Amino acid sequence: MKSFELPYGIEISRIFNEKWLNATASMTAVKKEIGEKISEIADELEMLESLEAHADEALAYYRDTLDFRATLKEVQRLEDFEAQKKRIEEERQKKENQIKAEKSAGKENPNPAELLEQRKEKQAEGQWVAFQAFLTNETALKLKQFFVENKIEFKPVKA
Repeated sequence: MKSFELPYGIEISRIFNEKWLNATASMTAVKKEIGEKISEIADELEMLESLEAHADEALAYYRDTLDFRATLKEVQRLEDFEAQKKRIEEERQKKENQIKAEKSAGKENPNPAELLEQRKEKQAEGQWVAFQAFLTNETALKLKQFFVENKIEFKPVKA
């Protein structure tokens, strides 16, 4: 009987097919199918070894799953993760450089006019403020009139 050896120590039980045990399965057909599977695995492993990035991770993932497409998806996920990580690091570095440049330009303590301008910009964005007031009908109408005239969005606060 021909001896079959799978690459990377993959066990024959990983590719075993129950139909090979049927009496109707010819030994030559079984041997041919095993040979084809071994050849396919060897080819896929060779392709994964040739990857420039994440080859080790791809080989490990493939040995666990024996699923070439899933392995390629995993490699793509790893590459996307690395790209995202690189973008985040570049942004962080850019911010650090900007802070260093501001400090070296003497902007460690911004002047009061700059602080006031920054505060105005934040206020321009707007925010919700909740409050309660004890009002007469007349003052409530005046307050509502004030809100409408100044285009202030308002809604009732549930107590």
